[in-house]
Amino acid sequence: MADNVAVTPGVGAAISTDELGDGSHAQNIKLLVSGNGDGTRIPADATNGLLVDVSRVQGTVSVVQSTPANLKVDASGVAVPVTDNSGSLTVDAPANAPVHVRGSDGASAHNLPSSAQLPAALSGGRLDVVVGAALPAGAALIGKLQISDGSEDADVTAANALKVDGSAVTQPVSGTVAANQGTQSAVANAWPVKISDETDTVGVSTVGSDKALQVDVIQSVGPVALDDKSGFTEGSGKVLVVGGVFNDTIAGDPAEDQLTALRITAKKGLHANLRNASGAEIGVSAAPLRTDPTGTTTQPVRAAQVSAQFNNEVTGITGGHSAQALWTPTGGFKFVVRGLLIAAGTGGDVKVFDGTAATGKYLFNGPVVAGVVVVPFPEDGWRSAAADTVLRYTTDANFVGSLVAYGYEAA
Repeated sequence: MADNVAVTPGVGAAISTDELGDGSHAQNIKLLVSGNGDGTRIPADATNGLLVDVSRVQGTVSVVQSTPANLKVDASGVAVPVTDNSGSLTVDAPANAPVHVRGSDGASAHNLPSSAQLPAALSGGRLDVVVGAALPAGAALIGKLQISDGSEDADVTAANALKVDGSAVTQPVSGTVAANQGTQSAVANAWPVKISDETDTVGVSTVGSDKALQVDVIQSVGPVALDDKSGFTEGSGKVLVVGGVFNDTIAGDPAEDQLTALRITAKKGLHANLRNASGAEIGVSAAPLRTDPTGTTTQPVRAAQVSAQFNNEVTGITGGHSAQALWTPTGGFKFVVRGLLIAAGTGGDVKVFDGTAATGKYLFNGPVVAGVVVVPFPEDGWRSAAADTVLRYTTDANFVGSLVAYGYEAA
């Protein structure tokens, strides 16, 4: 690259300039600190001027920094003197570093005979010392506190217990003092505890080989046992829930006036023992159960309440029939018709009735045509109004066919 450009008026070459406010130009001058052919300018501004590398400066350099947070000092291992310029200098000790604190009244190095000589800002003569920032987790503050009685220091050690006034006598303590019992080595070493209302204490009783607190029940909170023959108010009186025991091989009966558990069945039903109003047992051979509560007459008992099923068919009905029996029940029983079929070869009028041909007695009443008629009944069938009533039918002279009735008898 060729240097030294010749300037010819009227023709010339481009020269780097800076146009000023008055319209004139000032030539830009390059400082020869960059490489050959490099057009990069050295940074500078009107306030701070050119940037200067002070790493090569020797001797004393004074630096004024308006923003203290931006001032950094690197001594590179060489001691650097620091002054507070007659002001306040705060120093944070490193965590876990030993710190020694002593009081002074100005007359001796560590003589502090009374709290009155502490600065007035220290309330009650208390001196608080904070070492560094917050300690890391698990770290402990290591320090040393020296207290003087006017003649010598007194270190707080296991052999030299700290006394409030420096003397060797036990100091009285008033107010509330919190104490931890610690881990007991045996039950016998446990602290005794009493339950008290500040007037009386709760006693301990020996029940067999066990110890129990003495308790008086002075008010009930639920159902409780009542005295024998005590009064009871319906809706508000309290009773106990009754429990039972399943035991079909009882070893012995309770004696008179003894309490015992109620007996229940395997299905949790309560066993019952029937007795009359005077307390005498009934339902036994000497006093059988009766449907008639008075007298000694023999009680009627049916061997069966339901007799055999019936399915009766009357065939060859011709020429008219009047009040003929379709079914006659067993003596003392009623009939229950579950179904009625009318099979007509030739149509005509048919009536089937409960004993008497009257309103309210008809199981069927009407004309039929040739074919089969199934008479519907409720699920429980038609029950005769009285025992020993005969199921009957009537047909006119035109009807030719058969009737079928089926069901059962009941008491």
